[in-house]
Amino acid sequence: MMKHTVVITEPTKNLEISQEFGRFYSDGAICGNGDIGLILGGSSASELFLYITKTDFWNSAEGKVGNGGIRPIARLRIRLIQTSQPCEYRIEERLDDGALYAKMGTFEFTFTPCATDNTILVSMNYPKINMQPKITLEAIEGDGSETAAGKDGDVSWVTRSFCADGRLFETHAIVTNKRFPLHVDGMSVSQTIALGVTTNHDTAAYMSHAVKKHTSLREYDCARLLANHARFWQDFWSKSKVEMSDKELELNWYFGIYVMACCARNKKFPPGIFGTFITTDDVAWAGDYHLNYNLQSPFYPLASSNHVELMECYDEAYRPFIPEGRRFAKEFLNCRGVYFPVSLGPLGMNPAFTEHSPEFSQQFLGQKNNSVHLTTIIAMRWYSTLDLEYAKNVYPYMLEVADFWEDYLRFEDDRYFIDNDAVHELEYWREDYDPIRHGYWADDMNTTLTIGLLKMFFTCLLDMCKRLDNENKDNAKWKHILEHLSPYATYERDGKTVFRYTEKGKDWHTSGSLCLQHVYPANGVDLSDEAMHQLTLDTFRVANRWIDNNSYSSYYPCAARIGIDPDEIIEHMRYQFNELQFQSKMFYIFGGSLENTSATTNTLNEMMLQSFDGTVKVFPCFPKAMDCSFENLRAYGAFLVSSEQKDGKILGVTVVSEKGEELKLKNPYSAAKVTADGQEFICTDEYITLKTTIGETITVLPYQN
Repeated sequence: MMKHTVVITEPTKNLEISQEFGRFYSDGAICGNGDIGLILGGSSASELFLYITKTDFWNSAEGKVGNGGIRPIARLRIRLIQTSQPCEYRIEERLDDGALYAKMGTFEFTFTPCATDNTILVSMNYPKINMQPKITLEAIEGDGSETAAGKDGDVSWVTRSFCADGRLFETHAIVTNKRFPLHVDGMSVSQTIALGVTTNHDTAAYMSHAVKKHTSLREYDCARLLANHARFWQDFWSKSKVEMSDKELELNWYFGIYVMACCARNKKFPPGIFGTFITTDDVAWAGDYHLNYNLQSPFYPLASSNHVELMECYDEAYRPFIPEGRRFAKEFLNCRGVYFPVSLGPLGMNPAFTEHSPEFSQQFLGQKNNSVHLTTIIAMRWYSTLDLEYAKNVYPYMLEVADFWEDYLRFEDDRYFIDNDAVHELEYWREDYDPIRHGYWADDMNTTLTIGLLKMFFTCLLDMCKRLDNENKDNAKWKHILEHLSPYATYERDGKTVFRYTEKGKDWHTSGSLCLQHVYPANGVDLSDEAMHQLTLDTFRVANRWIDNNSYSSYYPCAARIGIDPDEIIEHMRYQFNELQFQSKMFYIFGGSLENTSATTNTLNEMMLQSFDGTVKVFPCFPKAMDCSFENLRAYGAFLVSSEQKDGKILGVTVVSEKGEELKLKNPYSAAKVTADGQEFICTDEYITLKTTIGETITVLPYQN
């Protein structure tokens, strides 16, 4: 068995999702190449289903939630003739090499979505030629789609399309199927099947291109594809590494990154709430881009895990909608800049406007902060890389956000006010919406989360502007806003002073983590201030959101950031694993899918390495009894950091400076031997502060006389 392998030994129970029956999530094994998604499972060892999806296969019908959304394309049905009963049921998600392996009694299969080509290679082995599995490729039907099937020479195919009137864009997909000859070796039979997946978003001539490509495909081409695939995953996992004495935690750390590698490599079509891991058209929330945290949270751990390449698609979630966002801002609020609804889809799709909305028939849900909420990932990527090309790319959007808030904020009594900004979603998307029963908080003023987001945003914008050497006339305005934002509101609850959700309006809510998202991910609280740190700790304890449909992705990393006992954090993580995780390691927490899978990786990263305040800290919140090493985690300031803790002691720290920034490292020793720029010195200060050069490596070891 490979080192990082998820093993599934029980047949699936929720392979086909259905909102009607409360099955929002599939419990099938998952895999993908970043564009193609695979979901594998079966109710017994005699039949398997492989569902095939793609990041760009959307029904772009706009309007009421559920009219459109991401959709599956096809499925491969595999019927097996078993020699005996009962038969072994075993599926492995092989993280190290990006493939699925299945052993069903005497049958073995490997499903490989090639990392460098949209071809799925299915290899199978079985004992007798007369036991050849019956394999059929079926297009998913329904939801107003058009399907077809055909054959050209030795290539059969199925298609599925959404192209009727009333859609923002047409979507067509073809899955080609080519079977290579049987190979008989004594009592063993083997065969390879190649499936190709192509859409009109790949090429306008998607059908002829796909058929021609697979007609010319040979078995030696499959060997080349597998070799390229292996190199890709070897290179991918070399970017960063973690090893823990607790192998369950280690496996979950890798899985959180693996999931995004499986669905976040198409640069034009970012993954929505469920990524590509769907099996029917009945996808909750249309599988959309929810801008008030769900879209962002799967991207939280990617910069710190040194997988910035998986963030390349993120900005395409909102960028095509900017023209419409400008129209909304001007027409609805008489503001410059952009004003976004809660829900978006790809290529500027608006999947969820509704006549029930009192806000211009759009799903703003009372919230004004969606466009600035998007900048949490921009800030994380920027501070972690200091990539000037990236800054140039996103700077125009940052200016749009700044324009909106310059116009929307109200300045009075020497501070800025945020009016009519609902902290929680107004549920007027419900057909039975009643403001008394479902909440009416559109008059919320100075929402704590939005204040935190604006602190983060204007700090980041000013830093980008300075580094881009961009003299902007609004610099003074941005600084003025940053310095005169209203303070966070507080009040007494359960005998503690805690953050109030708003200054005026909703004071508290019993679910979700909006009481603390201004701390994480917004980084809008100075935790070096003892009073502010205590206020944050008290809010955390009073909130007690360890078990909550919408909190895993932010409450847990916040716990690490503010210094909650690491053993307590891990205890609650284990609850998530034991009670709320399928065998596949995907979670079935109601609030989302990808967001919860990424939460474990993100929380562990915060426990191993922190740098949010400009100070690099290794193992700031990690159990002393657990051995752990990490290589090339990424810190703010564009530093790659490696370290190891063994028997409760930090053995050393290595830092590589990518951009030549000043390094401020919390000294892990009473006396440290520091090697930098070819020189050695002893440091007994609390912090090791160095001006680095580009590409320089700094080592820190305990010093002994």
